[in-house]
Amino acid sequence: MLTTITPSLDKIDQYYHLVTLYNATLSILYHHIKATSPIMFQRDDHHKFSDT
Repeated sequence: MLTTITPSLDKIDQYYHLVTLYNATLSILYHHIKATSPIMFQRDDHHKFSDT
């Protein structure tokens, strides 16, 4: 019984670590891009101001 449960738990653990790594990489990339190129993210606000 234990031999059948442990492999699945290991897979879940690996998957969880992959997901957290992926989310962390995405957030780091997003904040890095946001910090290095603020014009790209502020473009929508400028369009709003010009429309009014």
